[in-house]
Amino acid sequence: MSRAALAEWWAGRLPRERALLLAGSAVLGVLGLYWFVVQPLSVAGERAARALPALRAQTSEMQALAKEVQRLRQLASVASPAADIASLNASVVSGGFAARITAQGEGAYVLTAEGVSPVVLTRWLAEVRNRYRLHVRSARLSADSAGRASVQLVLAP
Repeated sequence: MSRAALAEWWAGRLPRERALLLAGSAVLGVLGLYWFVVQPLSVAGERAARALPALRAQTSEMQALAKEVQRLRQLASVASPAADIASLNASVVSGGFAARITAQGEGAYVLTAEGVSPVVLTRWLAEVRNRYRLHVRSARLSADSAGRASVQLVLAP
């Protein structure tokens, strides 16, 4: 419908019809504004208000974890004793098993052991990680029927 045709149609309406059409259009506009703007915003606000306590708890937890990370970084920056074959051999003996340790270069070491209890080996690895900051770079493991392990580990910083 063109603008001129619409103006002609509007002029053909009685004043009472025009008033009813304007009032109906205004009511439809207000309802549309409520349904498409106000009500969705209200629902979103209520949803955000319900989620706020959980988000605050998550923020507190993340801040606590960030403090823990800082604390652990400070611990990691504390100089640990340098690992050498003699000190690693001493830790193996105190760990309660026999192994052969050889240097591989750039601070890496190869541990070879036969008939080691997995529990003893795990405890020793935790000690080496904490004391010398050495981690297992690669591992070759096999177990016998008695539950003992034969291992070859490459330990590196």
